[in-house]
Amino acid sequence: MIAPALCLSGAAPGVPAMADPLPAHASGPVPTEPDAASGVTLEFGPGNLSFSAGATVREAGTVVPGGTVAIAADTTLIVELGYRWRNLGISLTGGVPPLARVQAAGTLAPLGTLGQIRYGPVVASAHYHLSGLGRFRPYIGGGPALLLVFANHDDAVTRLNVHDHFGVVGQIGAEYRISRHFALTIDAKKAALRTNATANLGPVPIGAAVRLDPLVVAAGASYHF
Repeated sequence: MIAPALCLSGAAPGVPAMADPLPAHASGPVPTEPDAASGVTLEFGPGNLSFSAGATVREAGTVVPGGTVAIAADTTLIVELGYRWRNLGISLTGGVPPLARVQAAGTLAPLGTLGQIRYGPVVASAHYHLSGLGRFRPYIGGGPALLLVFANHDDAVTRLNVHDHFGVVGQIGAEYRISRHFALTIDAKKAALRTNATANLGPVPIGAAVRLDPLVVAAGASYHF
C-alpha cells in the first residue's frame, strides 16, 4: 500500500514536484508610462503674447500714407480647461486679461502712445495627441478665436473704441507625463486675428483696420482628473 500512498501525495518516486504557477500579477508586460485615461484636464502657467501688428489708418475717411500701429508683447497667466478621449481632445483657453499699449508707428510715430486696451483672447480648439512615444506626447490642433475687449483707455487719441472680433488659430504643443495625473506642458498658438478701431485725434475722427495676428507661447503644468 506504499505506492498508492505516494500517488495520492501528488508526486511519483524520483520525479520532482512542479513549481507553483506564477501569480496573476506577474504575467503580461510591465507598464512603462502612465495611463492616458480619458477625462477632464486643467492646464495652467505663464504665457507670452506677441503681435504681428499693423493697421490701415484713415483720418476723416482718407488713408494716412505710411500710418500704422504697433503693440507691445504681454505676459500673463494662461488657463486651459479641456477634455481628452484617447488621442482626441477639445479645450477652451483663456487667462488673466492683460493691458496692451497701442503705439503709433510709421508716419504717425510722433504721436507716441495712442491708448491702451484691456483684452482677453479666448480660443476653442480641437487637437490630436500622438501616442507611442512613452511619456512624451506631442499634439496638433486648431479652432476659432475670439478677441474680447473689456476696456479702452485714451492717450494721444480720445474716445478710443477697439471692437471685439473673431479669428482662427493653429496650435502645436507637447506634454510630458510625470504621473497618471500630472504633466509638464508647452504650447504655442498662432492666430489670424483682425479688428477695427475708432477714435478722435483732436476734433478729427479716425478709424483703423488693425491686424493683430498674436502668437501665444505658454509653459506650465496640467492635471488630469
